[in-house]
Amino acid sequence: MTRKKVVPEYGTIMKRGVQYYRTRMQDADGKWISLYAQTPEELYDKSVEMKRSIEDEIFRKNNPTVAEYCEKWLKMRSASVRENTLSGYERTIRKYIIGAIGDKYFIEKIKEGLLP
Repeated sequence: MTRKKVVPEYGTIMKRGVQYYRTRMQDADGKWISLYAQTPEELYDKSVEMKRSIEDEIFRKNNPTVAEYCEKWLKMRSASVRENTLSGYERTIRKYIIGAIGDKYFIEKIKEGLLP
């Protein structure tokens, strides 16, 4: 048995003589984004996909990977250490940390006890 999706009612707008359905939503940075489509069903599909991508972006923003965190750490340390020390840090981090667990989320590695 197939489920019929419930499509909400959207506002309409005229652009260049063509009527479009429109909805607005906030992205991960709090900016408003307008979505347009010619049918309500098409707009509903676009809004569902946009919500998924915004949720993914918020998750990535709140939970960086180990590689992203290391890059931020290196950038912070660059102001307070000498250049050759920083390049040594960078080589070590790329070889031993990013190479091994760089694609994992930082929060997962803390829970596993691999990072402080």
